[in-house]
Amino acid sequence: MAHKLLILTRYNKLGASSRYRFYDYVEFLNQEGFDCTISPLFSDKYLIKTYSKSYRFLEVIKCYLKRIGVLFSINKYDSCLVEKELLPFFPYFIESIFLSRCNIYDIDYDDAIFHRYDDHKSFIVRYLFSNKIARLMKNARCVIVGNKYLYDYAKLNSCKDIRIIPTVVNLDKYDKVTAKKNEQFTIVWIGSQATIHYLLEVIEPIKRVCKLTNGKLLVIGAKIEVPNLELELVDWSEDSEVKHIKSGHVGIMPLSENKWDLGKCGFKIIQYMASGVPVIASPVGVNKTIITDTKNGFLAHTVDEWFNYIYAIYKGIDKAVTDNAYQNIVNNYSMSYAVPLFIKTIRNSLSNNIEKYVIDTSMEKYASVTVVIPCYNCTNTIDRAIKSVANQTLIPKEVVLVDDCSEDGTLEKIYELQEQYTKDWIRIVKLKEKLGPGGARNAGWDASTQDFIAFLDADDSWLPFKIAIQYSWMKENHNVSMMGHYWSMYSDKYENINRINTTKVGQFGQLLQNNFTTSSVMCKSNIKLRFEERKYASEDFLLWCLIIFEGYDVYKSDKALSCIHKLPYGEGGLSGNLLAMEIGALKSYKSLFIARHISFFSFLFFSLFEILKFLRRVVSRSIVMKLLK
Repeated sequence: MAHKLLILTRYNKLGASSRYRFYDYVEFLNQEGFDCTISPLFSDKYLIKTYSKSYRFLEVIKCYLKRIGVLFSINKYDSCLVEKELLPFFPYFIESIFLSRCNIYDIDYDDAIFHRYDDHKSFIVRYLFSNKIARLMKNARCVIVGNKYLYDYAKLNSCKDIRIIPTVVNLDKYDKVTAKKNEQFTIVWIGSQATIHYLLEVIEPIKRVCKLTNGKLLVIGAKIEVPNLELELVDWSEDSEVKHIKSGHVGIMPLSENKWDLGKCGFKIIQYMASGVPVIASPVGVNKTIITDTKNGFLAHTVDEWFNYIYAIYKGIDKAVTDNAYQNIVNNYSMSYAVPLFIKTIRNSLSNNIEKYVIDTSMEKYASVTVVIPCYNCTNTIDRAIKSVANQTLIPKEVVLVDDCSEDGTLEKIYELQEQYTKDWIRIVKLKEKLGPGGARNAGWDASTQDFIAFLDADDSWLPFKIAIQYSWMKENHNVSMMGHYWSMYSDKYENINRINTTKVGQFGQLLQNNFTTSSVMCKSNIKLRFEERKYASEDFLLWCLIIFEGYDVYKSDKALSCIHKLPYGEGGLSGNLLAMEIGALKSYKSLFIARHISFFSFLFFSLFEILKFLRRVVSRSIVMKLLK
């Protein structure tokens, strides 16, 4: 079955970065069994308006709305590949909401766009966005970068997996194009209106050389006016760019010595070398990696060096320079070099994140798991809960029942249950004061003797494979500290399960919605965090958030392995108390803000979002209750 891959580029093919780092790979990905959908953020119309410096606000709005529409369906894909960021000048937490719905995402950078934010002249922009790219990188499965400077930035931000894949050319395209050199000595520069200022920095030595040689400057893709200099201005097109480059005698790539330019990937140099055109470039960033000075190109430090190198090429250079340059492209900057790296990177992301685990139910009879069940006025339901534990295909070694000062005979009932099962399998903890569900779970947690804790509410039940699946998977995946799963309602019917898929749960994915019912959670017993005591609503949500924010790896399976026997927002009981749940959730966000896990802006956003969910639930419950009547 083909893996569905969503590629979120910045531009269509008209944008060079998108064309060379994404579109050129689609054919190869399809051949390898990927089902690729590519969706650019900005339209060609936007790009044309940008180059012409015309009004583009309305076009930007249209582009953003289209992108947001695509993001709402991001969960339909097996993985996602992002160029730079989803929505420029949108805060990280908004992007993380969409990315949390994606099973896996990799992210690609071919320039240092983080400096657009952290060096911005506006304090507000720096405050809101300076860490955005770092956080996107950190939470990506893999960060793909075009050079060592970008690699070092990703490494500094503790990214899980970083791969350097340079921007490369398809040599077949270059070798098939034959072009006659201009009879007139021609200096070539290719770029856009946004980068024309680099050319202007070396325009004086260009003018001097052209005056001496009766030469001209060929500008591909931009407009420029320079007095006393013969210019040939041609529009860029995919079909003609190689022909125009090959018509020149020397290709140039001037840059400035600044942080932004350190992030560039030297693609102009690569194009010139692939075309057999001698190249001169500024010794900045990756240029020094691609060019070995005087061996396969020239690095010009000063204005005089720019003049001297251009004039020397006019006089004639050793053919070995261009031969070495072309071989460098073959070995390090061609599609034949990059395609295997790119495909391997995407495959690794899939194999490392979509965990498929086959359950072996022939393993040991007992699992090193303590089941913790808080008990409060549950005489009518606790028997069902205990039976679901006893009926597991892999039985947990102990069950801890915590009586939270019940008033209906629950304590007597659980003592009766203790006598019905294997000696010492059920242990009972009787609280001296009422601590609420969180405090009761903490007491059971502290009393546990096993490696893992599984929580079960007294009015819920488990399907028979629950412990076998979770315990087996967590034993296999040692890095995972907590795992949950989906649940079914009312019905405890099941089908045999021998394969599960799991997805990592991130910070904002959990903040957006509680991914776990308490009865779905299994975690390592050595986690130091605990439920908040005497908190009677959303105490579980707060703990799951804290576990994730503290850096523990948390996953969720795609199978329903537990059953709840009441409507979460439609019947009595704590979960049915909508107002209490709402207040509890808002207090949880406040606690996270006070602990500095979320910003004030995030606190306001998620609080508002929670209020909107509350209103929806009120309406839903009223409808459900009418139907039940």
